[in-house]
Amino acid sequence: MRPIFKRELNGGTQEVYRFDNQYGASVIRGGRYAYGGLELAVLKFNGTGDDFSLCYSTPITSDVLGHLDESSLKRHLLDIQNLDEKYNG
Repeated sequence: MRPIFKRELNGGTQEVYRFDNQYGASVIRGGRYAYGGLELAVLKFNGTGDDFSLCYSTPITSDVLGHLDESSLKRHLLDIQNLDEKYNG
């Protein structure tokens, strides 16, 4: 699993992941606004490009997940990758 892009953000790094089911994740590592140093937000992609929005209505979470370690991050990324594309959350 590799991010589609990385960039510096507020003193930390943002990694954006995209999966075949049109969901993805924004992972923030460190920086001024990260919750506990490592946080994840679920993304929903619109079409084939890099157009996405934050998604707060999945079984994964209804908010940003903070205070993650590498193990829990990987588990959540797999959960997002396995979401049903037809889920209308």
